[in-house]
Amino acid sequence: MNQLKLVSLGALVALLSFAVGTFASGPLPATAQTQPTTYQECFFGGQEPVDIDSSATVETPNQDRLIRVPSGWTVVSGGGNEDLGIILFCR
Repeated sequence: MNQLKLVSLGALVALLSFAVGTFASGPLPATAQTQPTTYQECFFGGQEPVDIDSSATVETPNQDRLIRVPSGWTVVSGGGNEDLGIILFCR
């Protein structure tokens, strides 16, 4: 019974600490990206991904699997799946 009271008291203290911390810090502003969004043109680049095995070893990519960022362009976003990697370039 005493253990249940201690656990309940600990949970209550944790919740109150969280509530006080949230109230004291106030709402945080939402930000999506820190760079200016004054891009005039963008394009998506797609490339076959390289393998990463179960030991987290990344396969060394061949030259034909490398994506070079074109001069004057910025990588804005990236993603993909097991078949295709997608990168958004903008300038």
